[in-house]
Amino acid sequence: MPELPEVESVKRYLSENLISRKITNIDIYYEKIIKGYDKLLVLSLIGEEFLEIKRFAKVLIFVLTSKIIVSHLGLEGRFYIYNNYSFKKHEHVVFSLDNATFLVYKDVRRFGSIEIFDKSTFSLESHFSNYGEEPFTITVDDFLSKLYFKTKTIKESLLDQSIISGIGNIYADEILFASLINPTKKSGLISKKEGISLIENAKIILKNSIDNGGTTFKSFESSLGVKGNYQNYLKIFNKKGEPCPRCQTPILKTRVGGRGTYYCPNCQKDIKIIAVTGNYGVGKSTVSSIFDKYYHNLIDCDKIVNDLYLEDFDLISRLVSEFHLTSSNIKLELKQKVKMNPKLINELNKIVHKFVFNKINDLIDEAKRDRVILEMPLLFETKYDKLVDYSVLVTTDNSLLKERLIKRDGENLFDYSKFQINSSQIKEKANYLIQNNSNILQLEEEVLKIIHEIN
Repeated sequence: MPELPEVESVKRYLSENLISRKITNIDIYYEKIIKGYDKLLVLSLIGEEFLEIKRFAKVLIFVLTSKIIVSHLGLEGRFYIYNNYSFKKHEHVVFSLDNATFLVYKDVRRFGSIEIFDKSTFSLESHFSNYGEEPFTITVDDFLSKLYFKTKTIKESLLDQSIISGIGNIYADEILFASLINPTKKSGLISKKEGISLIENAKIILKNSIDNGGTTFKSFESSLGVKGNYQNYLKIFNKKGEPCPRCQTPILKTRVGGRGTYYCPNCQKDIKIIAVTGNYGVGKSTVSSIFDKYYHNLIDCDKIVNDLYLEDFDLISRLVSEFHLTSSNIKLELKQKVKMNPKLINELNKIVHKFVFNKINDLIDEAKRDRVILEMPLLFETKYDKLVDYSVLVTTDNSLLKERLIKRDGENLFDYSKFQINSSQIKEKANYLIQNNSNILQLEEEVLKIIHEIN
C-alpha cells in the first residue's frame, strides 16, 4: 500500500508534468471508482486546468480551475502519464490532456477512489475533519492526549488516521523499532519520553523516505514506473529471521491488529504489568513486596500521589487554581473541602489521576526488566485495570481485617469508612485472588504460584 512518502513522491512527479495542462477529454472504464458517480459532473472537468496538486496524509488533491479532485490510492492505486495510449486491463480513468499526453488511473484491486467537488463548496478542513495531523505538524502533547487511556496497541494507534495521519504498516514498524517500543504496548502506557521519540523518529524516517522516492515493493510503484529506493534503508520491515541491526537478535514477525508486524524481541521489550490491589489493611503492600523480591521493579501509587502533592509544580498550580486553595498544606485543605462538598471528589480525581498515570508511564518506560509490579489501591475504580496485563486482588476475612486495623491504628483511631467488603463484581474482574488469612510463608507461596503461571 502506498504510504505518505510514496504519495508525496507521486504528488511531486505529477506536479512536474500536469501543472498548466488542460483536460480535453475523459474516458471512464469503471464508473464505481468515481465516488457518487455523476456523468454531468465528470464531463464538467473537460476544459479544466491543473493549477496545483496537494497531498494530505495518503490522499492526493488536484486543484483545478473550478473543481477539486480528491484521490485515495487505496492498496494499489497508481497514476501514470503516457505519451501514447491504448487501453490496458485495470485502467479505470483516462484524462486526455492538451499536450497530447494522457493521465491514467490504474487500480488492480479497486480499493482506491476518485471524488469530484465544486471548488466553491469544497473545504479541505471539513473534508479531512476525521483525520489527525501528520507527524510533521502534530505536537507531542496533542499526540499523547489522543493516546490517553487507550487500550489498543501503539502499532494500531500509529495506523489510526484519526490519531495521526500518513503512517502505514511499513513505517509504523520502522518508527517503533527506532523508538525501542514494542508494537503490542498499550497506547495508554506511552510515556512523554516515548511520545517525543515516536514523533521525532516519524519525522526523520518519513523525510528520509520522501528524499529517496518512497519505498517500492511489488504492490507499489510511482507514476510512470518511477521507483523509490527507501526499501534499501529499512531496518526491520520484511526482515523476519535476519539479525537485528542493533543487537543481532533474530527479528520476529507477528500480527498486531491483523497486520504483519516485525520487531526485535530484545530491543523492543514486551514489558508485562502486574497490578496488586485491595482494600485498606488487607496486606497488598506485603504482597507487592513479595513480588518485588523476585522482579525488583515496584511502582507504589500511594508514594507517587504523595510525591506529586509535594513536588509537582504543575499539579500544585492546577489544584490551587481550580479549588482556590490558600494554605501551604494543600492535601489537608483539599481533604477538608471534599468533606464539606463530596461532589468535588470526582473533579479532584480527574485532575490528580492524569498526573499519576503519566508518572506511572514514565516509571514503566524506565523499567530495566520485563516485569513491573504496580501497587494501586483504586485499580478497578479508576479502570486502570484495562491497561495492565495481570491484576491481583488481595482480600482477607472481615474479622481478621478489623483486628489488623485496630492493632495498627488503635481502637479510637479505627476508621470504619475504610473497612469495606470487596464486591463480588471486583473479584470477578481480577485475574488472581489472594486470600491473606494466614502467615507470611503461605502468602509467599500464593505469590510464587502466580509468578510461575505468569512466567
